Amino acid sequence: MGYELDLTNDLPSAARLAAIERLDKGEAAIREGQADDPVEAVHEARKEVKKARSLLRLVRPGLEGNTYRCENRALRDAARTVAHVRDADVMVETVDALRERFAGRLPARAFTKLRNRLAKDAEQARGDGKGDLGTELVVALQAVGARVDEWPLDDAGWSDARAGIAQAYRRGRKAFAVADRDPTAENLHELRKRVKDLWYQQRLLKPAWPAVVGAQADEAHALADLLGDDHDLAVLADRLSAERPMEDVDDFLELIDERRAELLTRIRALGQRVYAEKPKQFARRLGRYLRTAKTGAYPLLWGS
Repeated sequence: MGYELDLTNDLPSAARLAAIERLDKGEAAIREGQADDPVEAVHEARKEVKKARSLLRLVRPGLEGNTYRCENRALRDAARTVAHVRDADVMVETVDALRERFAGRLPARAFTKLRNRLAKDAEQARGDGKGDLGTELVVALQAVGARVDEWPLDDAGWSDARAGIAQAYRRGRKAFAVADRDPTAENLHELRKRVKDLWYQQRLLKPAWPAVVGAQADEAHALADLLGDDHDLAVLADRLSAERPMEDVDDFLELIDERRAELLTRIRALGQRVYAEKPKQFARRLGRYLRTAKTGAYPLLWGS
């Protein structure tokens, strides 16, 4: 099954099934990919962790006690133990993207020299990735997975899922307003986290109306990607600034600033569309989609 909730089921059953699938996939990514490419294996596992955490946030209004806080912390802390191994690869990819975007603006040798230096760091990370990389993450995934059936969700309903995604939308809309007004790297990174939550949760609820909710999820995904590119450039800029004096560093920083300005224009335009509705309007609309899907009217009206 894809990253979707089964709307024909009750929310507790659908959520538990989806959670176990994500946790199992994360564990399998590390176990099966460790030998060939440990960095990519960890990257895939961390994506599954993010999906599981977004699912937790979606059903949080229906979770009793401190279950959300404990499980979210367990997954977050475990994922952080391997976060560093992907960073070096991302820096190489960011330089490659800069080189493609600004071909001819700097001598090719300048890009090559910087790329080679970052590639060495990436190779080192891959070397560090051999052995027990991901062990703590696997243990956490197994532990959380063993507790899923005990999550206090029995009294939760689909109205709780609506409340969960409404909260994600509200937080994202607020973060967009802050980043639009003051587009610092920190504010844009915070917005990225909120957008990714919305994207993941729209994917989970896509069966409520695939054509509409799916399209909106795609737009949130596109916005998250733009914000991710901006974040990677900001990280690269910080690294280059810290390594002065370095040949061509000011030229690279100028290109980074120019590219980030281009991205910001696109982020603002797309963000205005993603967060066009007021939170209450968004929540009411999603609630209607969910109610219609649950009553069976959606298949009758739309032939699926």
